[in-house]
Amino acid sequence: MDVNQSYGQYLRAQASAQDFTKCLLYLDAIENNSDEVIGSALEKAFIVTYARNFLSSNDKGKRIPSKVPNGVLRNLGADAKELHRNIINIWRNKVIAHTELSYIVSKTHIGTAPNGGRFTGKSVKPTSNLINDSNLNEIRLLVLAVKESTAIHMKEVYRQIPDGTYTFET
Repeated sequence: MDVNQSYGQYLRAQASAQDFTKCLLYLDAIENNSDEVIGSALEKAFIVTYARNFLSSNDKGKRIPSKVPNGVLRNLGADAKELHRNIINIWRNKVIAHTELSYIVSKTHIGTAPNGGRFTGKSVKPTSNLINDSNLNEIRLLVLAVKESTAIHMKEVYRQIPDGTYTFET
């Protein structure tokens, strides 16, 4: 790996570590919040901030990678890896970013139409409250583990960068 690649990975890891710190702050705020609108905004901020560190845009020709390497997930247990995948693949990709109906539509119900007739339909589940009392601590532990692994990666990459002054254009 050349110096520019190492320095770019170091900057990516540093930015990701800052994002994971923000994620922990969002989780603390969610835990201490009782307002539904603010809670929903905090939840979305958490999901987007967490996920963006693992999703890549086109990195071709870029000096700073758009995501942390997958190796930062290597030491996670099976449950933590599944939670990580759910945050990215379901919460971010299918509920928040793209509103895939199969994930937000719940059971069929029968009701009365405004004109007095009967109808059968589906109800839409709220897209907030994905983070709640039953999973908050598990999510916090995941973020702490990923943040620690990212810090280790950052130190490893930093050791590969020779002394010198670097300017970096993105």
